[in-house]
This record gives sequence, C-alpha cells and structure tokens, in this order.
Amino acid sequence: MVSYLVLSLPSQRFLGLPAFYRTTMLSRLLKEHQAKQNERKELQERRRREAIAAATCLTEALVDHLNVGVAQAYVNQRKLDHEVKTLQVQASQFSKQTAQWISMVEGFNQALKVGCQPVSFSQPRETNNHLHSHSHLWAT
Repeated sequence: MVSYLVLSLPSQRFLGLPAFYRTTMLSRLLKEHQAKQNERKELQERRRREAIAAATCLTEALVDHLNVGVAQAYVNQRKLDHEVKTLQVQASQFSKQTAQWISMVEGFNQALKVGCQPVSFSQPRETNNHLHSHSHLWAT
C-alpha cells in the first residue's frame, strides 16, 4: 500500500534547514504517519473481529430461537398424529358397535314381526289345543 505524506510545514522554513534536520524531520514524520496508520489498521481489525463475533452471536441466537419453534412444532405434530390414531380407532370401534346394534334391532324387529302375526279368531280351538298339547313339555 502506497501512502502519501503531505507536509504542513511552510516551505521557506523547511528549505532553510540543514539537510540532516530535514532528513531527520521527514523520517520522524514518516514514522509518525506509519504509526498512526498501524493504529488505524489495528482499530479497524479489532472492529472487524468484534463485528464478526457480534454477527456470530446473533446468528446463533436466531438459530436457537428458530430451533425452539421447530421443536415445538414437531412435538405438536406428534401429539396431533397420536390423537388422530386414537380417534381412528375409536371411530372404527363405534362403527362396529353401531353395526351390531343395528343388527340386534333388526333381529328384534324381525322377532316381533314373527311373534306378533295376527291370530285368526275363527280357529281358537285348534290353537289352544295345540298349546295344550305342548304344555306338558313346558312343565318339566
């Protein structure tokens, strides 16, 4: 890197000095300039490192915050999946139970239809005789 040194000394006074003093003065000015430049470079490097560290901390904090949200979403999804499976099992059981109830009600209705057929009153004797003929089986 090339740096340019601008002298702020009046030219008359500077030129009137002996060469040794001019060289010493220029050398001292150059050293001061280089020292200031090095200080600025070090300050800039320190600030760069601090900026990188701050950006890293921010990134880690954001990732951690995001991971917490993702983890919570995962837990919620697992709970929902479990609830869905439970509801599916319960719905299947309810469907089977309902089918059994319908079958029982239909059987009961069918039994009522068969057992409650109208009896002809023109033949009461035969029915009674028939009942009396089988009554001995019920008594035992």
